[in-house]
Amino acid sequence: MKKSNTELMKELKELQTLINYAQSREDRTCIVTYSENDRDVVESEYDYETTRNHQATLQKEERNIKKLLAMSNATTIVDGFDMTIAEALVYLAQLSQNKARMTRLASREKLTRERPIMAGRNIARPAMTSKKSRTIWVPLIVRLPNYKSPSTRRI
Repeated sequence: MKKSNTELMKELKELQTLINYAQSREDRTCIVTYSENDRDVVESEYDYETTRNHQATLQKEERNIKKLLAMSNATTIVDGFDMTIAEALVYLAQLSQNKARMTRLASREKLTRERPIMAGRNIARPAMTSKKSRTIWVPLIVRLPNYKSPSTRRI
């Protein structure tokens, strides 16, 4: 019997719900509370072996469905993209990361440039400034014609 990936994923979700329910039921029923004065043994409906076998069966079925989905994702080619479903899922994650990066860059504060200003002998120019009235001054480096940097100077 052939099933689509959507049907398999729906079955997997229902199966995971059953597994969660079985685990929460076990958490509720595996403990019996009584006081020290009570000498009577309190019977519980909890049976470890039965619960364990039931959960093992559900987990095996879960593994089988995940195996089928993985095989399908690795072999089914997506029309128009020339890639498998697994590759397409990775590609979608990459596109989401790129979109988040672009959104983050677009939301940054816009910067403007201002003209250089001369102050006495020192030449300084404002660096990139934001729309806020804040200016950061960065000194200009002026190279003299006969100056050689220490890394290029001959000894």
